[in-house]
Amino acid sequence: MPEDLLKLWHQWCKELPDIGNIKISRCYHVALVKQNGPVQKEVHVFSDASESAYCAAAYLRVIPEDGECIVSLITAKTRVAPLKKVTLPRLELLGALIGARLSNYIITHLDMEKSQVKLWTDSMITLHWVKSSAKQWKPFVENRVREIQSLTAPAQWNHCSGSENPADVATRGTSVNKLKENSLWWTGPTWLKQREINYCETELEPHENAEVVKENLSVVEVTNLTSSENSTKTELLELKNYSDLNRVLHVTAWIRRFIHNAKGKQKHTGALTAEEISEAELYWIQVTQSKSFFHEISQLKKGQEISFQSKIQPLSPFLDDKGILRVGGRLQMTNWKFEQKHPCILPVDARFSELTVKKCHQQVMHSGLQDTLCQVRERFWIIKGRQLTKRTVNACLLCRKCKVKPAQQISAPLPEQRIEEAPPFEITGVDFAGPLYCKSQDKAYVALFTCAVTRAIHLELVTDMTTEKFLLAFRRFVSRRGLCNTIYSDNAKTFKRAHKELNALWDSLSSK
Repeated sequence: MPEDLLKLWHQWCKELPDIGNIKISRCYHVALVKQNGPVQKEVHVFSDASESAYCAAAYLRVIPEDGECIVSLITAKTRVAPLKKVTLPRLELLGALIGARLSNYIITHLDMEKSQVKLWTDSMITLHWVKSSAKQWKPFVENRVREIQSLTAPAQWNHCSGSENPADVATRGTSVNKLKENSLWWTGPTWLKQREINYCETELEPHENAEVVKENLSVVEVTNLTSSENSTKTELLELKNYSDLNRVLHVTAWIRRFIHNAKGKQKHTGALTAEEISEAELYWIQVTQSKSFFHEISQLKKGQEISFQSKIQPLSPFLDDKGILRVGGRLQMTNWKFEQKHPCILPVDARFSELTVKKCHQQVMHSGLQDTLCQVRERFWIIKGRQLTKRTVNACLLCRKCKVKPAQQISAPLPEQRIEEAPPFEITGVDFAGPLYCKSQDKAYVALFTCAVTRAIHLELVTDMTTEKFLLAFRRFVSRRGLCNTIYSDNAKTFKRAHKELNALWDSLSSK
């Protein structure tokens, strides 16, 4: 553990045996047992939260017919704050929620009425949430406020100061010795012992608190605007749901054909034509430009100059006969196509621009950044196009697979027989090589014996790979190099049969 946590841990373990010195009376109050005269009972639940934990503590307040009120701790529930960062007002609301659950549990088991329960919190924000309608808040606050209001009535909730809130002790922690002498924790605030408690109505000012305003549920207002210039177009599709530009153009072309045929004009049938695909692409260019360059297009239509604050002002843009915003440039005298001399201007943050770059990247067969950018700029000029192209190329899954580095396999440790000093061919590996084609006969093979320590090689020529020929070759090898201690081979039938033959020979030689 880190040193700071280790110090706290040792301190906590040191204080742990002292918990046995804390004694809690099993009886809440003697007056409840003797039943001498009428006794009033109230339950007061306090909730609080810190950045580390949130807590709810419940106290039973006994009011005898005469004499001072007696207050005793019933139960408490503490929970650590979630690992995911949660704002302090939301933690206060979670503390109020477990307080409401605790009060419902207590009145069920102590056979009390809901009107005998009072709940307290030192958070004005939580108090405002609990006392207002749950519909106006975001889901996190709404769901918890609904549960609190189903378990308790908003009128039961009151405000107390933080210094008089006993739940604050549990949320911030304390030592055993301090806990033993802490009257705030065991008997609650001092005003609980008074015969009369002044329940003041707290004035709530929700609009001045930033945390309350942040949790407001945003209301979507739909306003219909009409324009004589018809500067904007309605999107037929949600481009974020598509990852292929060709599919977008085909779906758009089918929708536009359906709209055309539904108007009762000359109906188009059959497969889509290239002209319909081009019109679909032109439609998406107009939609993208009208959303991102609305003011620039309006100024050009009115014959005004584009503002110097505009991002596209250095490009000398103009509108063609179809209302497409194009780059002016200095290539008017070339013999290139009109689209190459004056490419369409597209914004960098539009989904259509991303799909266009992705399509060009596929057209150049997943080539690099420069080739993809050249392909894009043959027809389109994207603001900050290099950044968008680089981002698209880096996100391409196929390119990432091709660029990945090969994995490095860690070699296993060398066996003991290969690293220990030994005479040549004491530890030997054997295998066949071939076939070799000879003049005297059709085929021949080589029995290859390798020393595992010195890496020396001994070759024996055999006419075939039968067990008989291998044993003769092995006999010649042993006669020249000496007996081996260990021999390694693969699972070839010749070697397995030779193993059996040698074992049988040894058994017969060693038999009595």
